[in-house]
Amino acid sequence: MAINTRTNSGKTGVFLAFVPLLGGLFIDNEDTRAAIKLAREASGAQQKDGYQGYKGTSASAKALAFLKEKGIQSVASVAGVLRGIAYNETVKDGVTYRRVFVTLRDNGESYTLKLDASNPGTHKLLQKLANVTLNETVEISVFGSYKPNAKDPAGPSYTDYAASVKTAAGEVKVAEGAWNAVNEVVKGLETQLAAIPGMSKEAVSTATRTAKTNYFAEMAKTLGAEMASAREAVKADGHTEPEAALPVDDDEPF
Repeated sequence: MAINTRTNSGKTGVFLAFVPLLGGLFIDNEDTRAAIKLAREASGAQQKDGYQGYKGTSASAKALAFLKEKGIQSVASVAGVLRGIAYNETVKDGVTYRRVFVTLRDNGESYTLKLDASNPGTHKLLQKLANVTLNETVEISVFGSYKPNAKDPAGPSYTDYAASVKTAAGEVKVAEGAWNAVNEVVKGLETQLAAIPGMSKEAVSTATRTAKTNYFAEMAKTLGAEMASAREAVKADGHTEPEAALPVDDDEPF
């Protein structure tokens, strides 16, 4: 991949951030950040807004059109050998940013995906990466999808986020029953909260989202530790292993 590099926390490499509003991965550098900020302002989108499709007059469509005019488009996928996974939290202006990082290497260059730990696309990616081993060649994409309400245009629409992981054997599937554990955590919490008098639906929803994010943050930590151990094992056998180049990032999200 021929992509301009940046330096992040003293480590040089290509960084790609998933932007929910735009439904895709974008190069994380100063020029792109500035352009996306202007696109967000031009479209009237709020920081919390999710993907609303690339057609019509939605904030997502307007922002994507703005960026296209500037020659900026999303990165469809990133390929290379899987080198590491990490979870990190940073606090800026009182806001905690929880992120998952996935690093690949290709032709001596590192490519690191920076993902919101609370996003469903990140959760699906981690479930698939749990079935991939260190140094296995993969192609990763993270993306948004949007389905308007066909029966009632003024009614609620549906936004979702997903991830694809491909190896030489084809698309990596989520292991059967892999969602059961997190679903049990969420259902158990919902039952506990429902028993509390006066507990609002909004409070329950916030608590369950946080619980789900916590679950996948721990999964990212576990997968990262397993890969770190695998790298050390290779070194112990006398082989040279390049660093995973996983960053500690303090940038605000796009």
